[in-house]
Amino acid sequence: MSLVDVRKYFRDRMDTLGFKEWPDGFDFDNIPETIIDKAYHITTGSITQNSQNQTVVDLSYPITIRLFLKGFRNPAIAIDESIFEGEKIILECVNAVNANTLSIKNVMFLNMEPQPLDVSNDNIVVLLLSFEARVLLNPNCS
Repeated sequence: MSLVDVRKYFRDRMDTLGFKEWPDGFDFDNIPETIIDKAYHITTGSITQNSQNQTVVDLSYPITIRLFLKGFRNPAIAIDESIFEGEKIILECVNAVNANTLSIKNVMFLNMEPQPLDVSNDNIVVLLLSFEARVLLNPNCS
């Protein structure tokens, strides 16, 4: 596994739960309203080194998942639903069975926060979930 595969790991977890990825690399504000419900977007933070020796480079790889849920006429229910879905996402992503690869050492949940899509549109909830994947790279393998 390489660093590129970490995003695939999270993508696979979200797809397993029935969510659909919005594949735009950076822009998550342009998802069409017809497909925004249960769509997700993955962003990568700054990948940093924890340690290094002759056999392994230990890296922290931050991932943010944005899950979009329509609240229709009741945004409060959408917040509750987002927290329910967030719990399923957390359990799926941190499950050691799923992360059991040679290079992913661990997946840690950091935080979760429901937010309105924007101040003028509180009918769509955006659930922000932050994770950190610990990745081991072997500089002696190609």
